[in-house]
Amino acid sequence: MRFCKKQVNFFLKVLFACIMLFLVFPYNIIVYAENTSVFEKDVGEIVYLDNIFYIMSSDGNHIYTWNPSLNGEMDEYCSLPLPPSTWKNSWYTTSFHNLTIEDQKNLTSYVDGISVGDNELWCYNLLGGKVGKIDEKGVEWSKCKIDTSCFFRENGIISYITPIFSFVNNGKLYIFGENNHQVEPIDEDKILFSFDLASGKCEIINTFGTTTLCLYDNEHILLLRKKTPDSMVLSLMNLTSYELKDLPIIVPFGDYSHEGLESVGGLAYNRNENEIYFSMKKKIWRSNSENNFEPVAELPFQSNYSFPAWILCDDKYAIEGYCNLYIRSVK
Repeated sequence: MRFCKKQVNFFLKVLFACIMLFLVFPYNIIVYAENTSVFEKDVGEIVYLDNIFYIMSSDGNHIYTWNPSLNGEMDEYCSLPLPPSTWKNSWYTTSFHNLTIEDQKNLTSYVDGISVGDNELWCYNLLGGKVGKIDEKGVEWSKCKIDTSCFFRENGIISYITPIFSFVNNGKLYIFGENNHQVEPIDEDKILFSFDLASGKCEIINTFGTTTLCLYDNEHILLLRKKTPDSMVLSLMNLTSYELKDLPIIVPFGDYSHEGLESVGGLAYNRNENEIYFSMKKKIWRSNSENNFEPVAELPFQSNYSFPAWILCDDKYAIEGYCNLYIRSVK
């Protein structure tokens, strides 16, 4: 078979384009499809800042970045202080002050969790009461210690609170967590703490039966919480006065504030479109102009367990879940 000159030129252009694509996007490119997770392996905590995801590795040793607009692979951002490779059985019954100096250092130097806010990437270590910032060079711990004594009892080293997610806003670190042992005076399954990053002062905030929350604006958080034994409500809480205001929008199901793994998760607010999203029972729900919710996309998992979620710059919805990230078109 013979080819004309135009056909040969066209073939060469296509071949050149394919070679360039291969060079720009390596063979292990990560593409998020509607029924799959983003990353090829399990990851740790995920946060979102300025259109970039920051991902802690599952072993806590590294921070990676991922740009959803480029849809490529993760890039290593920095290394983190190494967490203890193994947990000693004696740590569960020994008070912090009776540990060896080496053990104390190992337990208070690594990163428990990461946060974003005030245009920075943050981290904390609960046992050491440390908070710091993360950049390409690693962690720089602040001189200010935050008071995390309510997380521990009798100088023990095992936290009575399991953090779910956190954020920084207006000079305060907020940690939302599972209230495993009912820290007084809050008799709720979930609990919210604030830590002043200048003084270290801790405050326990009563969120009145909240199962999940997200930042609404610089002055308010959005809460999805129990209203009656048979209903839930969306509320705004002022972060200065803690005044609570219920929204008129209808939550289309009963009380799921005590359902454990079957709780509602993925609460997110789209400021540009004034839309509220959450996830429940394999579906993503979006508010509409009639003060109601409608399902707009599906997820592969039944349980959403208060997982955090974000609205991306292209209005896609992203949710952290089961050591991975899921992104869906919701328009």
